[in-house]
Amino acid sequence: MRNNAHFSRIAPVFHGRRCPEDGYIVGYLAIIDNLKLKVPIPFQITLVCNQNKNYETGEWRILPKSYLPEDNSELTEIEALYKHLVFALKYEG
Repeated sequence: MRNNAHFSRIAPVFHGRRCPEDGYIVGYLAIIDNLKLKVPIPFQITLVCNQNKNYETGEWRILPKSYLPEDNSELTEIEALYKHLVFALKYEG
């Protein structure tokens, strides 16, 4: 595994989709992207934005920053993976 514990991603365009807000890609897609898994990406991408917004569009689920899984350089990669997996199971199904 890679040494970078950060699974959350900031990108204006992610896998060809324009992000509707500034924020962090989290959950299943953050795990898939970070570990470079060769699996289909989820149709709906979860984005934790920097503002207090909570809404869904066809391709996006936008959540407020309070939902951001703990993901910092003090965590090991396994700990960060665990935090994103718990988030994904809880909020993405």
